[in-house]
Amino acid sequence: MTHLWNQARHLLCVRLDALGDVLMCTPALRALRAQHPERQLTLLTSPSGAVLAPYLDDVDAVIA
Repeated sequence: MTHLWNQARHLLCVRLDALGDVLMCTPALRALRAQHPERQLTLLTSPSGAVLAPYLDDVDAVIA
Protein backbone atom coordinates (compact mmCIF):
# COMPACT_ATOMS: atom_id res chain seq x y z
CA MET A 1 0.00 0.00 0.00
CA THR A 2 2.89 2.38 0.73
CA HIS A 3 4.03 2.36 -2.88
CA LEU A 4 0.57 3.55 -3.97
CA TRP A 5 0.73 6.46 -1.53
CA ASN A 6 4.15 7.44 -2.86
CA GLN A 7 2.73 7.58 -6.40
CA ALA A 8 0.02 10.11 -5.47
CA ARG A 9 0.37 13.12 -7.77
CA HIS A 10 -2.27 15.36 -6.15
CA LEU A 11 -2.75 15.76 -2.40
CA LEU A 12 -5.38 17.69 -0.50
CA CYS A 13 -4.07 18.72 2.91
CA VAL A 14 -6.77 19.80 5.36
CA ARG A 15 -6.11 22.11 8.30
CA LEU A 16 -9.24 24.03 9.27
CA ASP A 17 -7.89 25.87 12.32
CA ALA A 18 -6.40 29.28 12.86
CA LEU A 19 -3.33 30.82 11.26
CA GLY A 20 -0.93 29.53 13.91
CA ASP A 21 -2.09 25.94 13.46
CA VAL A 22 -1.55 26.16 9.71
CA LEU A 23 1.90 27.62 10.34
CA MET A 24 2.76 24.67 12.62
CA CYS A 25 1.98 22.17 9.84
CA THR A 26 4.37 23.78 7.32
CA PRO A 27 7.16 21.25 8.10
CA ALA A 28 4.78 18.44 7.11
CA LEU A 29 3.88 20.25 3.89
CA ARG A 30 7.57 20.76 3.16
CA ALA A 31 8.24 17.05 3.73
CA LEU A 32 5.44 16.08 1.34
CA ARG A 33 6.90 18.39 -1.30
CA ALA A 34 10.46 17.14 -0.75
CA GLN A 35 9.40 13.52 -1.13
CA HIS A 36 8.05 14.20 -4.64
CA PRO A 37 8.75 17.74 -5.95
CA GLU A 38 6.39 17.24 -8.89
CA ARG A 39 3.46 16.50 -6.58
CA GLN A 40 0.56 19.00 -6.56
CA LEU A 41 -0.31 20.14 -3.01
CA THR A 42 -3.58 21.89 -2.22
CA LEU A 43 -4.35 23.21 1.26
CA LEU A 44 -7.95 23.39 2.46
CA THR A 45 -8.03 25.78 5.40
CA SER A 46 -10.01 28.43 7.24
CA PRO A 47 -10.07 32.03 5.99
CA SER A 48 -7.63 32.98 8.77
CA GLY A 49 -5.29 30.15 7.76
CA ALA A 50 -5.49 31.19 4.12
CA VAL A 51 -3.79 34.47 5.04
CA LEU A 52 -0.53 32.48 4.95
CA ALA A 53 -1.02 31.45 1.31
CA PRO A 54 1.54 33.89 -0.15
CA TYR A 55 4.18 32.51 2.22
CA LEU A 56 3.58 28.79 1.66
CA ASP A 57 6.11 28.02 -1.05
CA ASP A 58 5.42 24.28 -0.88
CA VAL A 59 1.67 24.66 -1.52
CA ASP A 60 0.38 25.04 -5.07
CA ALA A 61 -3.17 26.12 -4.24
CA VAL A 62 -5.16 27.20 -1.18
CA ILE A 63 -8.91 26.77 -0.71
CA ALA A 64 -10.47 28.76 2.12
